[in-house]
Amino acid sequence: MGKQVQQSETISRLTINSFEKNLKVTKAKQTDTDYLMHNTLSTNCQGVFCRNLILTRYINSPLVYGESLYQDNAKECTMLNICNYNDYGVKTSERVYLVAKSYYEAITNYFKEPEIKISGK
Repeated sequence: MGKQVQQSETISRLTINSFEKNLKVTKAKQTDTDYLMHNTLSTNCQGVFCRNLILTRYINSPLVYGESLYQDNAKECTMLNICNYNDYGVKTSERVYLVAKSYYEAITNYFKEPEIKISGK
């Protein structure tokens, strides 16, 4: 497996772990939906799947493609529409804040991983 694929799997694992911790969502299993069973490849990380998207083929770096804030059920849609959080004077949904926090934590933790080397350092 190429270095970029391994690094993409690492940042994806960290992202899904942050989602699970902050958003209280469980990691998907490939058997959860027909879509995951028939349109994705599983990885070594539970909840992380590979898809043959043009977006992922043309990016020449580690990549995580998340579908956060996906309004596929009434409960999630309702949580996204409640403006119950204020940050830096901006009123928003706490759910939106937690998604941003999850990505931030994942990116920060990614660069703390021992196998990640930043060029020039």
